[in-house]
Amino acid sequence: MTVHLYDKNEAHSFALRLRRARIACAGVFIAALAVCILLCIRVNMGNWVLRRNLAIAVSALAGWIYILWLRPLLRSLRGECIHFESMLSQDTAAYTGLIHPDSAARLIPGSIRVRRVRLDCGDKEESFFVNERFAQRLPSEGRVTLYCAGSYIRDFEVQHERR
Repeated sequence: MTVHLYDKNEAHSFALRLRRARIACAGVFIAALAVCILLCIRVNMGNWVLRRNLAIAVSALAGWIYILWLRPLLRSLRGECIHFESMLSQDTAAYTGLIHPDSAARLIPGSIRVRRVRLDCGDKEESFFVNERFAQRLPSEGRVTLYCAGSYIRDFEVQHERR
């Protein structure tokens, strides 16, 4: 039985989550801008120091929300979206052999976290990558057929020993 790691529904859900994160980011900045404008348009100049300090605090808070929460979320979602679209658009090639997954995850800058998988094909050894979110689905050992798009594993099939 072939296990499919990537599907269009999951790619669509990542695109939807990315869109929602971008809307949240815009909402934070629009809210901060609106508060600053409201604090500045009052004609009564009494207590202007407090209003200026509130405008600065709201701007700083919006900036820290973006830096600490929204920016990492946007980067990871954007990387996942690009990776999913790339995997779904590429053709696959099949490789059969003994699988040896690596336990250490690596971060591809601006993209996703991956794990290396070595496949012993008998006369040579191939090396592939699997998205870290799918690494637990791969068997830890045994004979498999990997369907790869580029150097990334897209689908796999466990080969059962016949007795």
